[in-house]
Amino acid sequence: MAESKKEKAESLLHQDHRERMRRRVERYGLESLEEHEALEYLLYFAIPRRDTNPIAHALLNRFGSFAAVLEAAEEELLTVEGVGPSTARFLHAIQAIDRYYVASRSRCAAGLKPPPIWVISAFRCSAASTGNVW
Repeated sequence: MAESKKEKAESLLHQDHRERMRRRVERYGLESLEEHEALEYLLYFAIPRRDTNPIAHALLNRFGSFAAVLEAAEEELLTVEGVGPSTARFLHAIQAIDRYYVASRSRCAAGLKPPPIWVISAFRCSAASTGNVW
């Protein structure tokens, strides 16, 4: 029973920490965070009910930087304790989301429409055959 109270207290502590981090990002932006905090913040979306701080530190220890974590292959991410398949997919997808966003902004600035879905599908098939899947 004492263990249950301890777990509940830890859960509340992490919940409060997440809320403080969320408010900090809202107020000052993601740039206000250290690398491990930014990674921890991203992990909140993939791991909703666990302390993500140790996982963020483990990822940074393994890969060396925030950018290297996001550039890592899913298989490599899975070697870090606490990172499961959905978390690895999420982290790996961030870079692809960024590329998609930048391309979309460029098209909008140039007054272009997004490419038809068949072009995107053809690109994905081509990228998959070369191992460059986004």
